[in-house]
Amino acid sequence: RLGGGDRVVDAYAGIGMLTARLADRAADVIAVEESPYAVRLGELNMQLNGCGNVQYRRGRVEDTLSRIESPIDVLVLDPPRAGCAETAVEAMANLRAERLVYISCDPATLARDVSRFCAAGRYTLVEVAFVDMFPQTFHIEAVVKLQRNA
Repeated sequence: RLGGGDRVVDAYAGIGMLTARLADRAADVIAVEESPYAVRLGELNMQLNGCGNVQYRRGRVEDTLSRIESPIDVLVLDPPRAGCAETAVEAMANLRAERLVYISCDPATLARDVSRFCAAGRYTLVEVAFVDMFPQTFHIEAVVKLQRNA
């Protein structure tokens, strides 16, 4: 759940399908995407949907997050099937967002990355939900919420 004053980072934002929904509920959204083509389409998508509170940053997540000023309330990530590079997990953990929402289509990479976030007591897993986006197949989406430890 987002509050109207929340600052949100959408890592692996793509063309902004999730970003636009986040923009409706947050004060500011920073969308991070590596693909120049996806960034152009994402910026157009935000313009067409009246999302003036979204700023796109082009670059790899692990390189871009260090240039984002704190505080960040919520970090949302929907990485590729391969999950996050270890350096990306480290960069996201260093951002010190209060809450992380991780969306994944691969349970194995999700488990690996969540264990990295929880290592050394940085975050605690507080909620897991599964969404059957592809009925009658073995594919499933998982949504995980992590809370930053004090």
